[in-house]
Amino acid sequence: MMIPASLEHLGEATMVGDLLAAVDAGTHLHVRVQRGFDSAHERVQRVVVAPSTMRGLDHASALIGTWRPGVARPVLVVVRDAPLPPPPTVVDQVHALSGRVEHVMELPFLHQIRMVLHPRQALESKGRQVRRMRKALERLRGLLYADTFLAAGPPAWPEPVSTPEFVPPPVTSMALPSVPTGGTPTP
Repeated sequence: MMIPASLEHLGEATMVGDLLAAVDAGTHLHVRVQRGFDSAHERVQRVVVAPSTMRGLDHASALIGTWRPGVARPVLVVVRDAPLPPPPTVVDQVHALSGRVEHVMELPFLHQIRMVLHPRQALESKGRQVRRMRKALERLRGLLYADTFLAAGPPAWPEPVSTPEFVPPPVTSMALPSVPTGGTPTP
């Protein structure tokens, strides 16, 4: 479940949901965007999405600060907003948030998204940045599959229907060789 850090960042959450659904086509990962925290779905892995700006990460920090202890910690996805490295303050803020979330994923800037109507269409183009984005999305998908599987708990194993009919009796004693009065054992 994609949750924007604030309503201001709903576009980033929708974009990540659309890109993840495009990479995950044909599988069973259900991607949904939600506005805020909903405790109705306790066993759903939540993903907080924020741009790589101080404002976006401040909103993410405020949202993560409201997280209840009984609910699984979210994954934080930071969407790069420029083709340049993030400023040191942003890097420090991401590092500070990393201890409060399950995982931190960074999605690279993809300029092709600005040229298409739907974000998933940008993944159809070629280039190094598109490959990096696909790889990051596949890594995110793997994390979400693993976290969702672990959150679901162990499978309910069926009780055995029958027991084996023959079980050999356990050996409880061992016979020692007899020792004659002469002091040497006989085979």
